[in-house]
Amino acid sequence: MNKVLLISCILIISLILGCSSEETVVVEEQPIVLNDGLCSSNGYNTQEFFIKQDDGSIERFIELDTTSINKLIKSESLEGIKDLTCLTYLLINQRSFSSYNDQFAGKLSSLSRLTNLRKLDARVAKITGDISEISGLTNLTYLGLIGDDITGEISDLSRMTKIEEITLSSTNVSGDIIALRDLRSLRKVLLDDTSVMGDASFFKEFSELKLLSLWNSNVNQASCRSVRVTTADSIKKVDALCDSE
Repeated sequence: MNKVLLISCILIISLILGCSSEETVVVEEQPIVLNDGLCSSNGYNTQEFFIKQDDGSIERFIELDTTSINKLIKSESLEGIKDLTCLTYLLINQRSFSSYNDQFAGKLSSLSRLTNLRKLDARVAKITGDISEISGLTNLTYLGLIGDDITGEISDLSRMTKIEEITLSSTNVSGDIIALRDLRSLRKVLLDDTSVMGDASFFKEFSELKLLSLWNSNVNQASCRSVRVTTADSIKKVDALCDSE
């Protein structure tokens, strides 16, 4: 049985137990300190509880205990989670640090061992590094990073064949956008204000693509304007969001 791991405020880790419903209602809570080694390293301890879904099924959740959560908040660094290799969903939320002066900070290299990650959203964090350092996170379905200190070639994402959404706007990522041509699961691509270049016309063949945003990039504008983006119902079509100025 799959497990779902949630870390309050900073980290939301989900290993969903075969239930697609997003709305949950807590019906039972049974904190139990686990000793099975699941993300229990460097002083981090876990406990479990259960949530009933709308369809009546019960999901088992595992979360870091309060002491561990506080330790992560106070560290304000990605270094504190580099050994939590069971993480599947990492969300860094600015609200988590309202009592601190600085943003959650760190280097992308600290995430290189988190190969179980499916979603990585660190757009509000002060992160530095080259995206090649996370090229091995091939289970990612969502990647969101923003900031001038994020560098690398767009080709570093070419191994992420499960990726559905890429948000790398306002980064120093560069390279030829053709590197994404085999990532056929893509639904949203946001590369505004980057140095990505090339011909984007191949996106015409991406049946799942909903949104393509390439404002102020070096992608060939003529080819970009020719791309059509199809919504999920395959009925309404909208022009790709490209720089037409």
